[in-house]
Amino acid sequence: MGSFGGVKIDAQNFNETVALAQEKSLLEQNRINTLGQSLQDYRFNLLNSTFPDGQYYVTSDFNTQLIRFQGDYYSPNTESGLPPVLKMFKKGEVVDVVTTPTNMAGGVVKAIQTNSGNFYADQNKLSKTKPVEPVTTESLNETRKRNEHKAKIIIVGAFILGFLLSKD
Repeated sequence: MGSFGGVKIDAQNFNETVALAQEKSLLEQNRINTLGQSLQDYRFNLLNSTFPDGQYYVTSDFNTQLIRFQGDYYSPNTESGLPPVLKMFKKGEVVDVVTTPTNMAGGVVKAIQTNSGNFYADQNKLSKTKPVEPVTTESLNETRKRNEHKAKIIIVGAFILGFLLSKD
């Protein structure tokens, strides 16, 4: 076939070299695909282990937006021209968090599932434990008044019951 840089090249060596290069290219592409899939699996497992699906309490009021999809990819923007659908979540409310697929390539996002669609799930505003309301002097006074009313009702009820039992 000829020579190149002082090295004699024939057709058989050339074909073997091309076949070897193609094989190495396929192996490298397979390794890159496997690495990409393992990174995606790691991100998904990390997301699920730190923020698993389930019921959460809202720890502070926040607005969130409906998750929309454009074709087979996730779009946080409203490219369709429709106004964003917002939803208000109140402190203490119980919400269901689900993993929602975002595209055909296996991308996922955590969402608050409602009857009107799935909304962004802000992990910083959700907790597995119910938020504790701060104790104020007003709430202590209200509790004391309720307890005083209950005590009065119990005393009056005891006198009435005693009177009815003494008539026999």
